[in-house]
Amino acid sequence: MKKTLVITAILFCLQLVICQQKPKENQEKEAKLQKIKLPNKWIGKYSTYFSYGKIGGEKAGWNLDIEISKDSITAIGDGYQIGFKDLLTAKENNNELVLNHLKNIDGYKLGAKMNPEFILIEDKGKYFIKTKWIDNDIVTKSKEFGYEIIKQ
Repeated sequence: MKKTLVITAILFCLQLVICQQKPKENQEKEAKLQKIKLPNKWIGKYSTYFSYGKIGGEKAGWNLDIEISKDSITAIGDGYQIGFKDLLTAKENNNELVLNHLKNIDGYKLGAKMNPEFILIEDKGKYFIKTKWIDNDIVTKSKEFGYEIIKQ
């Protein structure tokens, strides 16, 4: 009986240690993925509005804000039937910044199924965005490189 209790206690302690290490490992992995070495041209806040036109006599649409710092990248979608905040990773490819989903912070979790979640494109000082978040009902029209997004 005592042996069983001792073995059970030891197994419980091991399980407790393992469970406590998992979040730590995930945090370390996330921190490594967030360490971004990007040229300064990408650092900043990007904003745009996607319009659905009028629905029920009211303007409908949603705002997209992407904030890129040296430490992290977040994307926030907020508006008509949409709401999310995601943490992203980035990889530069010439004049494109490919933004992949890392973690959902709040709202819709659809971004996890979209890799890349966003692609930022720079052309002659103007910025454009491509994303699967934009559906066919959007009145805003795509240009040659995607939807225009303003860098602040």
